[in-house]
Amino acid sequence: MFKLIGLILFTGLLSIQKENTHLIIPKQGVGSIVLDTSYLKDVMKVYGEKKIRKKWHKPVEFGLFGKFEYYIEVEGVGCFSTLSSGRNKRIIKTITLDSTSLCKTKNGFGIGSNYRSAINELGKPMLKYNIARNSDRKMRMVLTYGHYLDIYFDGTDTLTSKVEEIELISSDLD
Repeated sequence: MFKLIGLILFTGLLSIQKENTHLIIPKQGVGSIVLDTSYLKDVMKVYGEKKIRKKWHKPVEFGLFGKFEYYIEVEGVGCFSTLSSGRNKRIIKTITLDSTSLCKTKNGFGIGSNYRSAINELGKPMLKYNIARNSDRKMRMVLTYGHYLDIYFDGTDTLTSKVEEIELISSDLD
């Protein structure tokens, strides 16, 4: 009897832990990973050992000298990335949730949500515009909430477009 109760409690704790690791907290991060505070090693502690990748950004993209971006991709969650230099090069500066992400806010907003859900969850955006993204050059709507959050949709129609990418951005991206 006690083993059964223990198993039920353990299973419940695992599901709560999974929900917390997939919780989007606007202006802050995902789960326990917080922008400007958490490191790539913290991502590995929460989501398991992952390969840290790096990508060079040319000087024209990031200042006079260019810099490396270090990042970890977590299946079902997103990409945790750094764009810092020096001692802080492993601090999380952006979190990108793409079409494979299962992350949601506490009210259920996430990938696949519609325009109305975005407005209800996050309020009126600071900026709304359309851009051509990817190689298909198809126009996509973007909602920008200050310097900390961009929501990308799969089209430009506010009635039918769905969220295809969410990018949480550090307030002090250097």
